Amino acid sequence: ADWRLVAAAQAIRRGEFKDEFEAAAAMGKSISRRREVESWSKKLEELEQRQAPTRRSSRLLVQHPWVQAHLPGVQVLEPPSPVPTEHGHHATRRLAAVVSKTSGSVQ
Repeated sequence: ADWRLVAAAQAIRRGEFKDEFEAAAAMGKSISRRREVESWSKKLEELEQRQAPTRRSSRLLVQHPWVQAHLPGVQVLEPPSPVPTEHGHHATRRLAAVVSKTSGSVQ
């Protein structure tokens, strides 16, 4: 990777230049197509999205049909959003539930 193209993409994303040609020239790189810097801008955006804190997603929520099928004794389940680990590769949650027993409910 040409670090000058990456630096130009970063500068464009920060709004420091009016276009990719100007940004590349400021970094000492002559380009013939805007795409040379745009592709790095897209890659940088993807990296930012990957590093962003985990957002609440319907894919990560415990669905009611799953609870009914796998945990029939659970009356109430309150799953919070996952908390990413330090490196963001995994996440943990602390669950709170009300479970029915033959002698009553336990929280």
